[in-house]
Amino acid sequence: MSTENGIFLGTVNRFVKILRYGMTTYVDGRTQGVRIKMVVVESYMMPKEIFVYQRKPSTPPTRSMDEFVNIASPNDLEEYSVNEPSPPGSPFFRLAEIDLVFRSPSHAQDALEKIVNDVGQLVESLNFMDGLALQEEIVIGNPSVPSSSSSTAPSSSSSS
Repeated sequence: MSTENGIFLGTVNRFVKILRYGMTTYVDGRTQGVRIKMVVVESYMMPKEIFVYQRKPSTPPTRSMDEFVNIASPNDLEEYSVNEPSPPGSPFFRLAEIDLVFRSPSHAQDALEKIVNDVGQLVESLNFMDGLALQEEIVIGNPSVPSSSSSTAPSSSSSS
């Protein structure tokens, strides 16, 4: 990262490499679903685990179901754990892959386009967050008092 006139320039070019797997056979009118699997296999300056899941209870109560919810936001990358929900927090967590089934090829294609777009927005947002400029200087306390390594309290004199 470089600086210029006190501005931290966002020069990191993050990326993710995603492999998309799809069905090799689909017969229109006979195949009852379309499956897509996507796996992040490489990334630079960002985690591979960009797919947010929610763990939902099911019956019997000893089992649970993990459901893909969305592409992570920068906040999600900070807040949600990887591979498993982190108790006592939320039921959300992140994985490096998704495996989805859709009713039709057009639904699958629409979802694929949205996923790719959302991943692109995540990468772009993280790159933008590297560009920092001084916004303000905040002073708390009295700056006219010289600082020293030992604190001295003002002396008080009392009259009797």
